[in-house]
Amino acid sequence: MPASLRPPTPPAVPTAPITPVRPEVVDTRRQIEEATKNIEAVKAQVGEKEEILGRAQEWMRLTGAKATDIIPEWVIAARTPEEVAALVKPKRIEELERLAFAPPERSWEEIFTEAYEKAGMAGTKKKIDDLDAKILKTKQDLYTAEADINSFN
Repeated sequence: MPASLRPPTPPAVPTAPITPVRPEVVDTRRQIEEATKNIEAVKAQVGEKEEILGRAQEWMRLTGAKATDIIPEWVIAARTPEEVAALVKPKRIEELERLAFAPPERSWEEIFTEAYEKAGMAGTKKKIDDLDAKILKTKQDLYTAEADINSFN
């Protein structure tokens, strides 16, 4: 058979692993994909924070709170500014009840003692207590003496 009529021989299939011509392109693409994922995650976080901000602004508008006040947990947990508006009055009542019925930070005795000490009267209190004890003893002595006198009659 003439060479012109013979079918061409198929090209040899390479069996060696193919290495990318430009590995830095693959690395750059991978970095771009990671950065895109990070950007999407940050966008989601920003969206959540903007929603919380909207609820907090509604809370501030309704209660007259200042920007420096701590945002209550129930405002953060609410789903919408409308929910915040609906909860403001009941939550404020709960907060006032908690404050009204909370135990005091210090007892009256502690406040009284501190006031005496600040006024420089801590020693005076001791003197008054000593005089009270002396008066009590004198009264008891008087009662005893009266009982002795009455027992002779």
